[in-house]
Amino acid sequence: MNVSRILSLVIATCGRDVPLRALLDSIPSDCADRVRIVVVDQNDDDRLIPLLASVRADLSLEHLRVPFQHASRARNLGARHASTEWVAFPDDDATFLPMALERFFALENTSLDVIGGQIVDEAGAPHLIAWLDHDAAITRDTLDFTFVESSFFIRRDVFLRIDGFDPLFGPGAPFPAAEGADLMRRLWHEGTALRTLYTPSIQLYHPEKSTDETPTGRDRVRRFAFAEGAFVARHLRVLPKAPVLRKLVLRIGGVCLTRSEKRRRKIAYLAGFFRGFFAYIHLQRARLRIEQPSYEPEQR
Repeated sequence: MNVSRILSLVIATCGRDVPLRALLDSIPSDCADRVRIVVVDQNDDDRLIPLLASVRADLSLEHLRVPFQHASRARNLGARHASTEWVAFPDDDATFLPMALERFFALENTSLDVIGGQIVDEAGAPHLIAWLDHDAAITRDTLDFTFVESSFFIRRDVFLRIDGFDPLFGPGAPFPAAEGADLMRRLWHEGTALRTLYTPSIQLYHPEKSTDETPTGRDRVRRFAFAEGAFVARHLRVLPKAPVLRKLVLRIGGVCLTRSEKRRRKIAYLAGFFRGFFAYIHLQRARLRIEQPSYEPEQR
């Protein structure tokens, strides 16, 4: 192992060769000797072979091919193959903004276990969630405003302590989102005393995905809400109830009061959320039935 390499960027990719090139090109040359790249290739063709053969010579890269399309499984595999102290999981269509990795390296040699950055759009404006505009600890109370799985860095031993992302969550999984929030909640549930920092000075660009008033946009809303409902069902006992209820009340109120096309998107969210909530409960009940030991009556 090259001891100078501190961070492994585990990139689960499928169908995005041009954006992947942009991500690799966004790694600054003056950080390259401290970074290892693990590309987990979920394509069913050889499209990445010429691209990866032509990457910059200063980039240390491992190419893993897998016969499945499942982001959480791919990321977990990549993290197990990594040999560095830290891992991160940028999306294959994201790019690091200038100074993002330099700012991470300025923090990694501290006592922190998790360092979170911010996602911005093409104009440089924060998006995806309602990000805080100042440094803060990532806690149970601030998680919704400080954390997205594609812009955080975590010590590899902490990540593997709970076997990484749960394969139930994330793209390609039964519940196709919320894998990052679930990871953090499980770490806290296990009693891990995490030292965390979110800083908006570390930024990654990620293209906006349409949630407009089209069938495609509403389907995306429905799928993310389906995963969110499952996440809430899983962590219901420990989640702060007020924000969840407030969000649902606002959506239900929007359905009742709105007569425009936006009403369909709110209905899509609510339908997805409650389907996901009850699907997870049903899944857990089915698991309990399977795991229940069989009973043989005593012979008399």
